[in-house]
This record gives sequence, structure tokens and C-alpha cells, in this order.
Amino acid sequence: MKLRILSLPILLLAMAFACQAQNGPTQPSVTLTWTQSITPGITANCVYRSTTLNAYTLPAIFCSTVPITTYRDPTVQRGITYHYAVTSKISATEGPFSNDGQAVIPQAPSAPTLNTPGPITQVIPEGMNLEAKVEYK
Repeated sequence: MKLRILSLPILLLAMAFACQAQNGPTQPSVTLTWTQSITPGITANCVYRSTTLNAYTLPAIFCSTVPITTYRDPTVQRGITYHYAVTSKISATEGPFSNDGQAVIPQAPSAPTLNTPGPITQVIPEGMNLEAKVEYK
């Protein structure tokens, strides 16, 4: 009896994977970029997200046809650490996860407060300027 070894295409990982968090004033986001694998026949790239390192689950948050090598995740929340990985597909066969990319969106600064020593009891003469110190805590 002869053994027949089947040859399956090996998917190289997406290389140079990077995450960059943007802490915008209204809605934060994370932008992911990667260099496309050089494996011939790749038909798609998929992005996975988790709040736990290497714990990616289906479905992918984004799948694209090649050659798209960037994705912006606008659904992140402040104060949470996100982990991302990218896979490449040849038809329906999906390769392994890329290296982990991590993004942390810092909490929004608290609203400014006005520090005054107490009620203002002095009348400010016309033409004088009143200054107040605003501090973020």
C-alpha cells in the first residue's frame, strides 16, 4: 500500500500588523494596517477582535477581498483593551491568525471644574478683567 501525501497551500501570515488607537472627542476608533501575505491565490483577509489575548471567535468583524490591507474599527469603547488578528483565505480555506495587535482606548478626561475659594463677594470695577483657573482632575 502506498501512502499519498496531499499538498495543501500554506498560507503565510499577514506581516507587519499594526494597531493605532484614535481617542477622538466623540467616538474613538482603532485603525489596523498590515502587509499582504505573498502567498499566491489569496482571495480575502479577515480581521478578528477580542478583549482577551489570543481568544478570537467567529465571526470575523471584517472580511475583505484582497488587496485591502487596512481596516478602521469604529465600534470600540473607552477604557477597554482590544486584541486584533488578521487571517488570509484561499477560497474557503482560512489560514492561521497573525501576530496579536493590541489597542487601548484611554478614558475620556473628566469635565473641567472651576475651583473658587468660596462665593465671590467683591464687586469687580468696570474695565478690570476677572480670571478663573480651570483644572482637569
